[in-house]
Amino acid sequence: MKVGLRVAAACVTFETVKVTSPIAYMGKVDRVYLLHYIQSDAMGVENIYGSFYQEVVRQLREEQGISDIRPIWVKVYRFPDVLQKMVEILSTERDEGNTVYVNISAGPNEYAAAAAIASMMVENARPFTVGTEVYQVPEEDLTIYFEGNAPVGMSKKVFDPRDLPCFHIDMPEQDVVRGLRVLGTRLEKGHRTSYAAMIGALKDEGCWERPPEEDARGVTQAEKMYYSRHFIREWTENDWVVRDRRGRLELTDDGRTVTKVFYV
Repeated sequence: MKVGLRVAAACVTFETVKVTSPIAYMGKVDRVYLLHYIQSDAMGVENIYGSFYQEVVRQLREEQGISDIRPIWVKVYRFPDVLQKMVEILSTERDEGNTVYVNISAGPNEYAAAAAIASMMVENARPFTVGTEVYQVPEEDLTIYFEGNAPVGMSKKVFDPRDLPCFHIDMPEQDVVRGLRVLGTRLEKGHRTSYAAMIGALKDEGCWERPPEEDARGVTQAEKMYYSRHFIREWTENDWVVRDRRGRLELTDDGRTVTKVFYV
């Protein structure tokens, strides 16, 4: 049986360790896509962007031993261009059975938005963020972000706003999410999560939309099948729950996030 590869994707502009450090943290990474755009003009911008890109490549090759590094030349500040390229990359790797870990913290905002949306559209994509623990510019040098006594920030002048294309992504079904929250609450409180216990709890919380059976006593086999197909299968296919060694359901990190975000 073929085992899927571990693939990483990131954008390189003015960051190095924000790209290379998370890849090292992952352990074995078989392939890396580096999205970058080196402009050629009379201002020497090519040398600036190119030096950061070359340093990232050096760290990945010499310090982490990664040989399969694939440069992707794309205008990383253009949302549609990045989205098209990311969907192409993720779809190709998905079709080969590989998982792609997408760094959305390095690069311009347009890249981050496009990479995050593409990761939600294509299976086997795992977006992640990277926070800065130590900044290169020390606190006493932050005066470079001021003009006189007035705070300016990194940008002194900006272009006109550009609308982003909108793509519809369906929200999960309400009863399925609310049912997941019921499961999570019962697990936290140490309550039973058997079929009968969960079906009763779902009915009590108004999450059960299946019409009741006439003259039925207790939990019927049809109700157990409905709970299995409508709730457990949805939770499992979305990686919101897994089974422990004893076969009991437990929420994943994604599952806990879903219960905190939707239909609260």
